[in-house]
Order: sequence, then structure tokens, then C-alpha cells
Amino acid sequence: MPITVTGFQNVAAFQFSLTWESGLLALQPTPIENLNSALSVGSSFLYNPIAGPGSGMLVWSWINASQSGARVIDGTAIFDVQFIASSTLGLANVTFGDIPTGRLWELAGGTYADGTPGHEFAPFTWNNGSINVTPVPEPVNCALGLFACLFIGSATVRWVSNRRVALRSA
Repeated sequence: MPITVTGFQNVAAFQFSLTWESGLLALQPTPIENLNSALSVGSSFLYNPIAGPGSGMLVWSWINASQSGARVIDGTAIFDVQFIASSTLGLANVTFGDIPTGRLWELAGGTYADGTPGHEFAPFTWNNGSINVTPVPEPVNCALGLFACLFIGSATVRWVSNRRVALRSA
């Protein structure tokens, strides 16, 4: 599931908690993939599956160590979260939250309350998503079905062929 952004300009740090129904989804052993290059240069990030990969919660924290702001093109993924679907079918909501880590979005170049240089907290909008867990036919069943179609199809052609030969010879 890609985590995409809009208005990601001059961002110095952000953090959030991501939750989902653990009965429908579990994290892959390596849950974060395709980290956007804007987050990998001069940066540090931390992700942590809370209480193990089946808990239904992930914490993400990122800071640009160089104190400069990062920029990502609108609609671009900053990373992908990799899930494994369980055997239970249904719609799994994936939501941004504040527990255990509150949502935070900071811009570079601001000042703290005491006037020292720092980061400024920015307004943000978080749009939740969902994953629909649906059945997928097993490859063996598809292969057997294809074999059956070919077998029945060739028998039908053979039968029609034999029938025509029989009609010609009579």
C-alpha cells in the first residue's frame, strides 16, 4: 500500500501511527519498501511494528538530519507498506492515528516559541485508505481447469473428426 503525499515541500520531520484490523492484514517481515529518495538523503527514519507484526499497528518517524526541507512531487509515494492478507475476507481499513505516536508535520526554517531557530508545525490533512481482501484462485486449480478445457476441447474435436470420417465412409 503506497503512502502518498501532496504539498510535501520544505518538510523537515513528520511522524504518525498507522493502524489496521490485524484479523485481516499482517505486516510482511520487511514492511517498508520503496523509500522515496527525498527521504533517504541526510535523513533518519524509524518504523516499529508495535507488539509484533500481527498487532495491527506501525509507528513511523522521520527527520531530515541536515535541517533542510525535503520536497516530494504531489501524488508521489514516500514509501510502501507491505501487508500479507489473512484467510479472512473483507475490507480492511488502514488509518492514520495518534496512538502511541501523535501525528506531527514540521517545516524547516521556523522558530521555536523562545525565538531560537527551529521547525514550524504545519497544518495537515490525513486521508485514510483501505484494502479489500478478496479470494484468489489457487494456481493449481487454474492449471487443472485449463488442462480440463484443453482435454475436453481436443476430445470434442476428435469426436467431430471421427464422425465426419464415418459419414464419408458410409
